[in-house]
Amino acid sequence: MTKDEALRLALEVLADLGMKHYENTGEVLYKNTYTAIKAALEAKDEPVAWMRDDSVTADTIWGKYGPKKVFDSDMPLYTTPPQRKPLTDDEIQDALEAEFLGCDTKRNWQDDLRVARAIEAAHGIKGEA
Repeated sequence: MTKDEALRLALEVLADLGMKHYENTGEVLYKNTYTAIKAALEAKDEPVAWMRDDSVTADTIWGKYGPKKVFDSDMPLYTTPPQRKPLTDDEIQDALEAEFLGCDTKRNWQDDLRVARAIEAAHGIKGEA
């Protein structure tokens, strides 16, 4: 379940709960929670900076304290969280060898590799190494 799916489910439950069981003691908490979830779901990405690219002046970039879009040619700049990539088989083996350095037992690296891939999948790390 994604964050948005979880928030939507919580929002539906709060809406239903609010209709069925609306006590004075929980009214403020209910309203604040409902409002916060609704705002988080409706939030749109805002540019972190703007860039002006024209032939008259040098490229100019300004952040949140500068003006917003002034000219039609001004371009919004956004951030994207870095995408996590899976480790290579060699990186996993190196990490395991370092962890079990000096261990007398024989390791089955293929089993360890499957465990590492399952951990990556559980954390939403996808793609080719």
